[in-house]
Amino acid sequence: MPHARKIRNAHDSAELAELAEAGQALFGLAVHTTLPTGTPSFTDLGPGDVGSHFDFQLGALAPGRVRSFRLYYGAAGSQPAALGALAAVGAGTYSLGQGNWNGTGNPLAATGAPAGTFGALTGQPTTFMFGYLPQQPVTSCTVECRSFNPNEIYTVDLLGTQDICLANGSSYIVPVGVLYRYGQRIQFNCGNYGSSFGTLCNVVPGPDSCNAAVYDAICSSPVYAQACLP
Repeated sequence: MPHARKIRNAHDSAELAELAEAGQALFGLAVHTTLPTGTPSFTDLGPGDVGSHFDFQLGALAPGRVRSFRLYYGAAGSQPAALGALAAVGAGTYSLGQGNWNGTGNPLAATGAPAGTFGALTGQPTTFMFGYLPQQPVTSCTVECRSFNPNEIYTVDLLGTQDICLANGSSYIVPVGVLYRYGQRIQFNCGNYGSSFGTLCNVVPGPDSCNAAVYDAICSSPVYAQACLP
């Protein structure tokens, strides 16, 4: 494929502080001096030796705390397929890289292929993509039994002590706080995670409730952060 590429960028993230184009020869670290900075969107910029430069403003973090987000990198056989893959994971901030091939001959020939706009318009034969997905808020927080043991039965204590999960009618098992982020289930044992974080499950008369703020505090710790990734 010809070395020159065309770039398409788009963004929908409030955490994107700056989006610009950078020459590949500079390893994507230096902003291109002739292009606008800020948070513009580019469509079919090029062809040339260009790439994308993203600066994200993720906010302040207390010492020893972490924050997670998702990056995606891959390739597809066309621009619609690439955009569909990015949309499927919710990555509205992205960059596409495409060849300046004219649609004839073998685009992968060692001698190169005729230059033209077909590659940028269709994304063929390959569209490379980078996507960014900021940390998503918790969409649900409930107290349940563990998902990997279908024999556990959630049992409510109406007197205000901690609810339990019964297995085979006799085994008393501490329930879990169940949370959903990025549409995926995450579970942590109910309990007190210390003064820095708090108690994940609120013990109340009737069904216990889950504290999403405590979950976020737990996940900001390097000790638990890996377990918080769905």
